[in-house]
Amino acid sequence: MGLFRTLIEFVADLAGVKLPKSGSRTYKVTLLGEPLGSFKLPVAEHRGQSTATTLDILTRPFQWDFGGMLYFYWEERNLAGGFKSVTWHPTPAEEAEARRFYKVSHASLPVLPAQPAEEARLVRAILADPEAERPYLDYAAWLTARGDSRGEYIRLTLDIEKLPGGSRGREKLTEKRQALVEKDGPRWVLPLTDVGLYTGVALVGVDGFWPDTWHGKKGVIEELEVPSFTGAFPRHFDRLFQAAPCLRKLSIGDHDVGIDDLGRVPQFAQLESLRANVGQVTPAQMRVFAQSPHLGGLRHLDMGGVSFGPDAAVSLAEAVWLPGLKSLNLYYGHILDAGATAIASSPGVANLEELNLSSNMITDAGLTAIASFPHLAKLKVLSLNAGTPPFGEEPYPPLTAAGIQALGGAVFAPTLKGLALDRTGLTADGVWAVTTAFPALTELSLGFIAAGAEGMRAIGAAAFIRTLQSLMASEFPAGDAGVEALVAGRPAALHTLCLPDNRISDRGVLALSLMPAVATLKILMLSSNSFGQEGAAALAEAKFPALVELDLCGVPLGPQGAKALCAAGAFPKLTKLSVTEELVGPGGKAALTKRFGNALTCY
Repeated sequence: MGLFRTLIEFVADLAGVKLPKSGSRTYKVTLLGEPLGSFKLPVAEHRGQSTATTLDILTRPFQWDFGGMLYFYWEERNLAGGFKSVTWHPTPAEEAEARRFYKVSHASLPVLPAQPAEEARLVRAILADPEAERPYLDYAAWLTARGDSRGEYIRLTLDIEKLPGGSRGREKLTEKRQALVEKDGPRWVLPLTDVGLYTGVALVGVDGFWPDTWHGKKGVIEELEVPSFTGAFPRHFDRLFQAAPCLRKLSIGDHDVGIDDLGRVPQFAQLESLRANVGQVTPAQMRVFAQSPHLGGLRHLDMGGVSFGPDAAVSLAEAVWLPGLKSLNLYYGHILDAGATAIASSPGVANLEELNLSSNMITDAGLTAIASFPHLAKLKVLSLNAGTPPFGEEPYPPLTAAGIQALGGAVFAPTLKGLALDRTGLTADGVWAVTTAFPALTELSLGFIAAGAEGMRAIGAAAFIRTLQSLMASEFPAGDAGVEALVAGRPAALHTLCLPDNRISDRGVLALSLMPAVATLKILMLSSNSFGQEGAAALAEAKFPALVELDLCGVPLGPQGAKALCAAGAFPKLTKLSVTEELVGPGGKAALTKRFGNALTCY
C-alpha cells in the first residue's frame, strides 16, 4: 500500500467511504537482517505476487496519530532493489496488531558502541576546519579501511562537487553514488531512523525514501532538523551524534523539551548553529541554558517563535557563551522593552552582527534604551518588524519618527546595512527619520505601513539610494508618484524590489522600467497592482537582463498584456513568472506557456 493510497484512505475516512483492503499475511520480520518477530501485516502491491512469509524492513515503523486515526509507515525494498515507502492505516480489527508491531520494534534499541579514539580525532579535525577538503579525505580513508562504505560516499561527493552541473562526468559519479546509497544507505542512517527521524516522505501522496538527504556537499551530515514527534531529545542525543558525528548545525522543534535540557548536552560543544524552538522556557530554565559549559562554539542562536518574556531575556543576556554569537533571533519572544534593554546592555553582545527583535512589542522607549548602550558596535542587520499579533492580543504599539531618531543615535547607526520595520505603524515622517539616521543601508524592509508617496520620496532622496540592494515595501502604498520619486533617486544596485499592492498603474511601471537598476534587478514583485498591457510592454522593452523572478499575480494584464511580456529578448534569465490565470485568459496563458515554459506558474 503506497502513500498515495494512504492519502486516499484518509480522505475516504473523513467522507465515510469504505475502500477495498489488500489483505494481510503473517510475516517473520527482520530489520536489516536482524529478527524482530512475527506480525500480521498488509500484503503490499510492490511485493508482487510473492507468497513469501519473511519480510526485511529498512527502518523501524513510524507512527502518526491524526485525531485518533492511526497511521504506520516504514521502508522496504521494492522488486527492483530500490526503496518503497509502505504505509498502513489499520482497521479497528487490525489496530492491536499494528500497535504490537510498533511496540515490539521499538522495545529495545541496540547498545551503542564506543566511538574509536581515531575516529574522534578525525572528526575533531573536520570540525576544526569544516571548509578544508583534507580532513574529509582522511576520515573517508579511515572508514574505507574499516569496510565502511560511507568512506566511498564521501570521496564520490567531494569529486562530484568539483564538476560542473550537467556534465557527463558528474552524472556518472552521481549514478555510482546513488547505487551505493541504495545498497547501504539505510544502514548508515539507522541510528537516526531508530529515534524517529524519517529521511523520506510520509502521508502526502508521494512515495520516497532518501537515506542521504541529510548529507551535505562534503559527504557527511553537517546539518539536521529534529521535529517534535521524534522524541529524540533529550533521551537519544547520543544516538543523534553517533549517526552524525560531524554535526555543526541543529534545529530542534519539540515543545516537550525545555531549554534547560539543551544546556545539558555535552555534544553541543561542537555546534556552531542552534535553532531551539522548544516549549518550556522559564527564567530558571533559561539560566541553566545560559550558564551551560557546552555552548561555547555557538555562533548563531535562533529562538524565533518561542515566547519566554523579559525575565528570561535577562538570564539570556548573562549567558557565558553570548560573546561568541554573531547572530541572535528572538522573534516573538515577548521580551518587551525590558528584555530588549537587557540584551542591548550586555557586554556579551559585542560580536553580534545580526539581531532580530521582531514581534516583541518594543516601543519608542525601547529603541531609546537600545541606543544608549555601546556594545552593539558590530551590528550590521537589525529586525524590528512588529508582525501581526495573535488573535485576542492587543495590537503592537506603533513606532514614531521620534523613536527612530533616538535609535539613530546608536553606535551601530552609521554602519548598519540591513533594517526591517514592517508593520510598525511608521508614517512618512518615520521613513524620513530612517533615511537620515541610517546612511549606509543596503537592505530595507518597510512593508505594511501607511507612508505613501511621501515615504517613498524619502527613500528616493536617501544617501544610500544608489547602493541600496533590496527594498521590500508591500502595501506601502507608494502609488505612481511614489514610484517616480524612487526612480528619481537613480537606484543602480537593486537586486530585489518588492512593491506588491502599491496602487501602481501603467505610469508607475513605465517609470520603473527606466531606472538604472533594470540592469541589476533579479527579483521584481509587483503583484496586486493595477497596470495592464502598457505596463507589461514597458517591462518587456526594458529587457531586465538579470531578472530571475517576476511576480505579477493579481495584475489585470489581460491577454494582450500577457502577450506583450513575450517579446523577443525580454527577461533572458527568468526562471519564475507568476500570474493569475483568470486575469490573463486562455490566450494569454497559452502565449506565456509557449514563451516561458516551466518558468510559468498560473494561480
